[in-house]
Amino acid sequence: MGFAAATQLGAGWSGNFQAGAVGVSTTCQPASQPLAVTMGEPDFVGTGDVPWRLSEVSFSQISPACIGLKYEVAYRVGQVWQALPSPSESVIDSSQLSVDLSGADISRADEFSLTFFS
Repeated sequence: MGFAAATQLGAGWSGNFQAGAVGVSTTCQPASQPLAVTMGEPDFVGTGDVPWRLSEVSFSQISPACIGLKYEVAYRVGQVWQALPSPSESVIDSSQLSVDLSGADISRADEFSLTFFS
């Protein structure tokens, strides 16, 4: 099983959303080929202490060696990891992956992870 921590990001409202790239070490993604991570356009909901919501997180620059592997995406709040809902047979089919965040409350997410497995 390969594990790729996608990025450290503050998705709680602090005035900005962060994206970037991070080196990973997995059986299919070379450490010299970092994943790029971006967030979808934030939606203003204007309620509570978190006025913005994210619709998706996207991973790109996925190595061709990872294509065909299954994947799972999770997010961490504090010390607790929560898997995002995904299709039953979630398989990487290109060098880019967008994950719908509408079914998850990621307002306090500290980090996302992308896991590849066979």
